[in-house]
Amino acid sequence: MRKHGFYVVALLCVLALAVQGSCLAFGKKLSSGCEIYALQYGTSVYPARSVYADDRSGEGVDFAWLLYLVKLDSRIVLVDTGFDDARLVKRFRLQNFTDPVALLAELDIRPEQITDIIITHGHFDHVLLVHKFTRARIHIQERDYNYMEANGDVPSFAPAVGYMKKYPAMLDLLDGDASLGDDIELRLSGGHTFGSQVAVLFTRGKTYYFIGDESYLLEGLRQGKTNALYDSRARNEKIVREMAEKLTDPRNEILPMHDPEIMKRYPRVTPHIVKIL
Repeated sequence: MRKHGFYVVALLCVLALAVQGSCLAFGKKLSSGCEIYALQYGTSVYPARSVYADDRSGEGVDFAWLLYLVKLDSRIVLVDTGFDDARLVKRFRLQNFTDPVALLAELDIRPEQITDIIITHGHFDHVLLVHKFTRARIHIQERDYNYMEANGDVPSFAPAVGYMKKYPAMLDLLDGDASLGDDIELRLSGGHTFGSQVAVLFTRGKTYYFIGDESYLLEGLRQGKTNALYDSRARNEKIVREMAEKLTDPRNEILPMHDPEIMKRYPRVTPHIVKIL
């Protein structure tokens, strides 16, 4: 009886895809409309030893600085925020820097239109601009928030921590896996940082994995290389293996936050924006 029910659901899913490009996943009705964009606010060359664990090559690796915009039927979601601190731009030697808020404007998105911000982890380039999006609910693992709060006097944390402490009602502090509406799952991975999370979006017969910095580059997944910076190497190795396997399936799209390959794989909308879906 259960098998019969499963096949009925599967058939309905196929029919739904044919009609409107939406589908059922885990019993959820997903958005019929979905757009995904990658926004590159800078580039740099990063030491390979800071990208891959155990690397001793002395080489440099091309690096992108990305955030993602997801437009759903009833939500406009940012995956991470980027940053605009000139001192950090200089410190990390970013080239072609563009304010992330200005990039959103190129898509006719104003800061107040953002409804949700998913923080993959609590490092400066992923969280520093939360205060720009005053109507957005911030979804962050509590363990990473606690770390940031404990280090709130550090310049690279201060603006974000100050804002989140001032407006606690805008915080969605997570303790493990969670859901954002019917379309997005947030899965605690805990490798790169103690509170790292992967955002998973189901739509139009594909699954999109926003993996934060569990792997900086897709090539790292292909080669099974763990991240040079980790809270738990074992947990990072686990998520790298999982994402490497998913990368071989064309029904999956793996979206890291620092890979220049992302900007080459998808159609250009503007010089610094590509449309993934």
